[in-house]
Amino acid sequence: MNAGFRAVIELRMDPPDVERFLVLWPEMAAEVATATGVLDQWLFASDGAGLTIMSDWVDEAAFRAFEASAVHAAHRARIGPIRTGGDFRGLSVAGHHPREDRR
Repeated sequence: MNAGFRAVIELRMDPPDVERFLVLWPEMAAEVATATGVLDQWLFASDGAGLTIMSDWVDEAAFRAFEASAVHAAHRARIGPIRTGGDFRGLSVAGHHPREDRR
């Protein structure tokens, strides 16, 4: 049984570039949304110089296929100049308990 995969990408950038990225993200997210296997995406503001992107995928293979795509390469090239650091974590779902009314 496939339980899913969550990609967590932490981005650090200077505060003016955070604002710039917030303008770019909807277009970039729309492009990711066309990838095979992507389920959902979120963008979180963590502090004045950081953002976190979380995306859920049907499995890690779907995420890795997107990661090898031209769309992903274009996104990295686009944000590379404004990114000062960050981190990546890939998480495999080990358990899930939805609310009773969402089952």
